[in-house]
Amino acid sequence: LHKSDQLIETIKKDGVAKLHLLSEEVLLRITEELQTLNYTDAEIYSGPFNVEQHFTYSRDFPKESILWRLSQELEQLLTTTNLNIFSTPLSFNEITSQLYSVHTTGISPHKDESRFKNIIVICVIEGEGEFYVTSNREGNNKNIVITKPGDILFMRAPGFNHENIRPIHGVQNITAKRLSLTLRQEE
Repeated sequence: LHKSDQLIETIKKDGVAKLHLLSEEVLLRITEELQTLNYTDAEIYSGPFNVEQHFTYSRDFPKESILWRLSQELEQLLTTTNLNIFSTPLSFNEITSQLYSVHTTGISPHKDESRFKNIIVICVIEGEGEFYVTSNREGNNKNIVITKPGDILFMRAPGFNHENIRPIHGVQNITAKRLSLTLRQEE
């Protein structure tokens, strides 16, 4: 199987898959860019389910940013041999950088909003922590994915495999300041 075919099959089965794709050189370039941004504190409790979240974020990336080029390369990886896996053409149009402090909750079990389609991509730039997919908002039956810098997580969203599935997921056990990027296709 082609690497992207294996990736798609794992996402179908588990809701999320991980590949180590970012080199140290690319991570360094991204980190340099992210350090120039202004970050905003996320609400500690968010939404109707009171999702607990301890991170700061930034969303203002100029069109000449290396991050938009990265998003195009990931789109290409995902669509090269899987043109029919998404309900609409894949096109990332939202990038968010998240910064999690050590020994915080990170973010409790939650679903990303239904306005995000096809697939959600999370790039781990620095730090360590556990990303997980769980069977319910209480966090039972966690499928923990330990991540390190250079790892990219691919998580299904509505439209992936022409289904309306939004995995419940979170981030916990942050043992080193965690900097990540999330790429989404907003409807």
